[in-house]
Amino acid sequence: NLRASHGFINDERVDLRNAFLRFSTEQFSKSGFIEEDDGSSSAPENVDEEARISVLKLFHTLRWLGYQMELWQVVEKMDSIRMVGSATLCQDEFMRVMAVVHKQEIESIKKMLGHEEKQAQPLSPQGHSKSISDGHEAADGHCQITTRRLKRVFHYLGYPMATQELVSISKEFAQGYFSQDVWGVAQVLRRHRKKVREKVRKNSGFSSLELQHLQESFETMGARPPNGKLKGKLLSNAVRELFPGAEKDQQERTRAHLTLKQVTRSPGNCDELNFQDFLHIVRLRLDCAAEAKLNEEYQALESLNFVPEEVTEFRIIFHKIAREEQGSVATGLFAKVSAIPVLSFAAVEAMLTGIAGQCTDLKREALQDILEEVDHGKKGSLYFWEFLRAVRQLMETNWSNINDEAQKLVFASWAETEADALYNARLAEFTRRMED
Repeated sequence: NLRASHGFINDERVDLRNAFLRFSTEQFSKSGFIEEDDGSSSAPENVDEEARISVLKLFHTLRWLGYQMELWQVVEKMDSIRMVGSATLCQDEFMRVMAVVHKQEIESIKKMLGHEEKQAQPLSPQGHSKSISDGHEAADGHCQITTRRLKRVFHYLGYPMATQELVSISKEFAQGYFSQDVWGVAQVLRRHRKKVREKVRKNSGFSSLELQHLQESFETMGARPPNGKLKGKLLSNAVRELFPGAEKDQQERTRAHLTLKQVTRSPGNCDELNFQDFLHIVRLRLDCAAEAKLNEEYQALESLNFVPEEVTEFRIIFHKIAREEQGSVATGLFAKVSAIPVLSFAAVEAMLTGIAGQCTDLKREALQDILEEVDHGKKGSLYFWEFLRAVRQLMETNWSNINDEAQKLVFASWAETEADALYNARLAEFTRRMED
């Protein structure tokens, strides 16, 4: 039974199933993250068991359950179960994704506790670190769970917590309420997630950091959350920021009017906007943009003919650099809650020249021409699927001998450990595909 339910016990499985079915309904497809019923957590009645959810709805489902993931992280989870480029997933595929999420979460806790342990290990008289067995941590994974360790783990997993709360939890560990190991920390994390998700559900699925940014934006517009309201000129200014171009574009102006009417449930023209309705509108706007971009990616992946392993490796590299660069096409209040990462031309060029080495001015101009060609919005940066289009063209033309240089890089970095060797073997296989 555990195998059939992907390792989840009954209560967990029911909770996940209910969340999946909730977001597979037409009700949520129309209204974003906001629910229209009494807020119960039970599954909707008369739901098609063959229902499917989109990647965006998977993101919503995870937020509903209390996971503080970004949309790009959700797409990576799809990649991990070989659902690369898939538009939707069924309930069993959803459970597979959740199994990956839980496995990676446990691995992350182990990693952070292990990292902290290495930092804390005292030196022996000979100058070497003491082994785990004669140090602080036992071979079975037990260690002293301190406030500092909890802070590192929770921050790494995307759950920032106040120091006072962390101190309280560390006392619970000291008093024996939780086992002082990975599984005790995982138990605390599940409890915290249930607490977090109640707030997330009330705030259109926004994380605590996103909510803080939107509260500041709402206050800048002229109203103080949670009870303040935007009216008159302040409301007009807010609408212009929520719907850029509405002043000049009739279609955008109509969309703004219909969205305001839908969200505020106004029988006529909307004359005021509270903070919760503001959050709902931002969620709908972000969802609309994200859905369009995900569809673009889905269509691009179908035409580019990369195998799933190639897409996965490229996405990991792309997202790593994008996180460091923190690039965003969005501006204004959407800048810090934008869901789709981008890479600047400069970052792409640095990445590729790092592989191919120094290139001539002619080669650099050829690269710039390709980047400008795949940049459909003329924004000076690339979405992931645009980056893949550029890579495909570079591979086909063997720009600056990049195929051979990539192969040299793989074999030069061949690892000593079995795990790393296996990983590099995958990269080597990927390079051979590039040559083919």
